[in-house]
Order: sequence, then C-alpha cells, then structure tokens
Amino acid sequence: MVRTTVSFIALSLFAVQAAIAQSLESGVYKIYDSYRENSFAIGPVPIVYPPLDVPLRLLPAGSPMVNRWHVTRTSGDRYTIIEGDGRSDNYKIIPMGDNVFVSATGPPREWSITEAGDGQFVIQIPNQDSIVTAHEGEDVFPPLALEPANGSPNQKWKFVRIDFDDSYHWGSYHRKGSHNRLCAQE
Repeated sequence: MVRTTVSFIALSLFAVQAAIAQSLESGVYKIYDSYRENSFAIGPVPIVYPPLDVPLRLLPAGSPMVNRWHVTRTSGDRYTIIEGDGRSDNYKIIPMGDNVFVSATGPPREWSITEAGDGQFVIQIPNQDSIVTAHEGEDVFPPLALEPANGSPNQKWKFVRIDFDDSYHWGSYHRKGSHNRLCAQE
C-alpha cells in the first residue's frame, strides 16, 4: 500500500513536470535560432504611413536591432507574439503565404508553440504542417519561411525570457528586486 502510494506520487510529480516542460509561460522574450547565434528581428522597414507588412528576419544575436517579443498564451499551446511593449499598434508576427511577416496594422495571429526538447520549441500555424523555418542563403538577414516539419535545427527556437516588474520602460529591464537580469525559460 505504501509502495503504491509512493509510486503514484512519483508518477504524478513526473506528469506535472512533463506538463510544465511542454508549455511556454506568457512573458517577454528574445527568440533565438537553435544555436543562439541569430534572433528574430524586424527590418528593414520603409518609412511610410501606415507601416507596411515586412518579412520577419534573423539578425545576429548581439545586434542592437534585435527585438523583444511579448509572447501571450491564448489557450493550450496557442500564443500571440507581439513586438516591443505588446501594444496593439506594435508589430505582430503573422503568416503571409509561405513566409513569416510582421504587421503593425493587422490583428495578432495565433501560433502553436510546442516543446521540441533541449529547451527548444517549434513555432507553427495551429493545426497545419507549416513550421517557422530559418534559411541560410545569399541574404545577409534571411527572412523566415513556413515549411512542412522536417525535424531539422532550423525549425527549432530558443526563448530567452526577460523578466521585469511593472516599472518597465525601454532600457530598464529587470526582475523585481534585481536589475539587468536575464533568465532562460526552462
């Protein structure tokens, strides 16, 4: 009886840990490729009003043009991904044909974000075999595409959470009680 209870508790804890590991918390993140060499970024953007929809690109991780993304769970494994401070007039990551774009004028779109192991995640259009995929090519800042799942590293992403308190403003990222702290989502 005691052995059965202990086994049940151990299995329950394992199930809870597995459930936690499979989901991403809502928060502010930098989103990196699986090697953490490049990060999601917007640009170049033509200076026009209203702002045009432009391709989401990868820039070197240390670039000052790398964006911060508000990742908000809407339900289950579904999220919206909005740049900057998450306001509705900020750029939102959207699918456009076989490509991944950002739009300042359109509504946010839901994305399915699921764990792929080793702290990496797959981002895809919900209920479709359309995975956000990085490509290396002749373009210095390659745009992202939507492709069928193939399990390759160029379809896996790392989310590095940037925690801060309610006094958040540009240039002042910190956790409550601690300044300039970055922590990886685990």
